Amino acid sequence: MDILGKTSGTPLRPNKTSKKWECEVCMVNNDESKLKCAACEAPKPGSKPPTTKPPISGFTFGNPSSSGAKWECSVCMVNNT
Repeated sequence: MDILGKTSGTPLRPNKTSKKWECEVCMVNNDESKLKCAACEAPKPGSKPPTTKPPISGFTFGNPSSSGAKWECSVCMVNNT
């Protein structure tokens, strides 16, 4: 009898019907439908990288670095350019 009160002599085995792929980076098994690893987010081997659109920008919120001026952070005192 095991800790849960079950009397099974058969060890637990992975379900052979579920398809998984093994991450080449961290060796975690992931569901076949996932395009990146759940643990380290490495892409699934053979998958296309997702197409991303470049962010639309133009608003600088008064960022002094856009003018090339130096400024000091009032919190950490780091000089920024």
